[in-house]
Amino acid sequence: PFIKPAHVKRFYPDEGIETYTDACRVAVEQMQMDTGERNVLLTHQFVTGADTCESEEISVGGSDNVDASVFEDFDYVALGHIHNRIEVSPRIAYSGSLEPLNRGETGAKGYILGEIQKEGSGPSKLHWEFVPHAKREYVPLDFPVTAETTEFSLCSELFGVLRERGLQHMYL
Repeated sequence: PFIKPAHVKRFYPDEGIETYTDACRVAVEQMQMDTGERNVLLTHQFVTGADTCESEEISVGGSDNVDASVFEDFDYVALGHIHNRIEVSPRIAYSGSLEPLNRGETGAKGYILGEIQKEGSGPSKLHWEFVPHAKREYVPLDFPVTAETTEFSLCSELFGVLRERGLQHMYL
């Protein structure tokens, strides 16, 4: 699910493969897809347009980014590698991790559930939705403290906010 230019260049030395986009383009071309059928790709590449969080790295200069246009013949592309949910295009998305993995990953975590309807060689109809799964998440919490705030008032108000928002979450 993750390819590097050197891996693809070894099998197709005459294709002028210099970048990750080149490598993915050549690999997709070699698939000889039947566009009259449903075509779904699962890949772990970093597709241009996605944001990373602090536990994820990209190569210096972004050389491992793959341009989303490489995947235009697919009915849906399910991406991995990025821990946050990101829609790159209407047919390309990261579902993110099922559970929060570090404090930089705020927001709901879950999976993508979808359906592809394909009739003949025309374009497919795709419907997908994000389904929250995680029981807890990292939640930013701003709490005002003034010179008049006492330990008791702070604890009392803080516990009230935590009960209201959910004790299962991890607050930042």
